[in-house]
Amino acid sequence: MRSKKALIVTAILGVVAALSIGATVAYFSGGAQSSVNVFTTGTMAVEINQDGPVAVSDVLPGSIYPISFTVTNTGTNPIFLKGYLQGEWSDSELSSQMLSVIGISVANGSTPYSLTQFGEALGTEFLVTADDQIGMLELMPGQSEEITLTVAFSEAMDNQYQGKEMSLALHLAAKQSQPGADWPAEY
Repeated sequence: MRSKKALIVTAILGVVAALSIGATVAYFSGGAQSSVNVFTTGTMAVEINQDGPVAVSDVLPGSIYPISFTVTNTGTNPIFLKGYLQGEWSDSELSSQMLSVIGISVANGSTPYSLTQFGEALGTEFLVTADDQIGMLELMPGQSEEITLTVAFSEAMDNQYQGKEMSLALHLAAKQSQPGADWPAEY
């Protein structure tokens, strides 16, 4: 029995000794922090400039007119564009269907851009592409392009359109040209 007590006491003293030795051992430690890293988001902005609004008098049924705009990417990211032409007659009883967008051209060197449109009526969205939604016109930050929309008045305009005015405005939406970006819902 005594040897059992001695064995227990020896075991306890061994554990206490091991803990004492471990507690007296010192370790160095330290820490560091990197410089602060800052991420600034890019901006999406587009500007439309016109030398002056187009003012045409004596418009006849079947007439065709170009309207030129300079579009500038004033943001910091490359962008794609879509848009629509909004119009209304001075007499709200008249049909806006008597005017349609029949073409678009971009003064962009050798790339022939065209109007990819989901209909030609006023208020219908269009894209500017090189080949039916492939090769969309991409504007880099600070880049400007002259875009000319060609509009046509219907040959079906009758006497009720005489002396009336049609007001037109170009609306553009921009989205980053990175895959997966969405167009704004309203513009």
